[in-house]
Amino acid sequence: NFDYPYAKLLLESMRWNPKVQFNLINVLEEEKLKDSENIINLAKSMNVNNFNVTVISIKQFNQLVKSKFNIELEITSEWYYKLCDFKPTLAYLFPELVDEKIYPIWGYGDNDIIWGNFSRFSNLFQPERKIIHPSWWTAHGSSNFYANAEWSRGLFLTDTQYVKQLTTNVYHNLDEDGVRIEHINIVDGGKHSMAEIHSKYAKEHNFDIIRGQTPQDQYFLEPEGSSEWAGAVRWFRGTVQIIHGSEYFPPGRELLYYHRISKYVDFPVAIRDNIYNDMITYGYLLPSFTPLLTRYICKHTGV
Repeated sequence: NFDYPYAKLLLESMRWNPKVQFNLINVLEEEKLKDSENIINLAKSMNVNNFNVTVISIKQFNQLVKSKFNIELEITSEWYYKLCDFKPTLAYLFPELVDEKIYPIWGYGDNDIIWGNFSRFSNLFQPERKIIHPSWWTAHGSSNFYANAEWSRGLFLTDTQYVKQLTTNVYHNLDEDGVRIEHINIVDGGKHSMAEIHSKYAKEHNFDIIRGQTPQDQYFLEPEGSSEWAGAVRWFRGTVQIIHGSEYFPPGRELLYYHRISKYVDFPVAIRDNIYNDMITYGYLLPSFTPLLTRYICKHTGV
């Protein structure tokens, strides 16, 4: 479920990218289906017109997967992290969301992200770019992008074992390289993962995967990257930007997004919305959600 306390900031980062259509697929227990109304109403109140929510019950999702893949699933709420393995299948399962007549590029991503300015990375998102890795080393679960065509929407099917790995609630890290998990859960050295599928397909069809060649080419950061490489990052008016920089990243370098932001925002509930509004207006630092300016920054300011 999309219940992050920083949902307003995520939606605002989407709003600044009007040429990108964001789709949230919310798989919920039957009794919680109405919970999606919270994020839907919030998006409407913020005029985030490029954000859509598809609400589907666990039972309906099980039936959909069975009809598409001919496998029996009994997904419960205990499977939710397992759904990461399903991310590469979403365009295949929900083709109505990625009409290639409308969208030349499709991709999947996580929810714990603050987006930067897609238009600053328009060189990546060209129709001739077949597979795009925002990381510099391999496929990454936070996002991957593809030229929108039948081959890419069903790319996972080129590995005959991929669908078989979806039938248990064990997460196999298939959306990445298949090895960033406990050793007991690694299957065949990760060779059924999207990283391996990408490499094999690109080699067979004689094209290069679009990705950086060095750490300096990374298009996103995570908290470890801030502490070890680049320092704090600022979101302001739709851009995600490194402030001080390092030997890896120059000051002012823009990023496509920031991943794995803190889920624990401890602003007092009574003033939280006002602080979020100030952050949207004046900017904030990531990953800590530190406001750059707020009406509550001075102790003499009344609540």
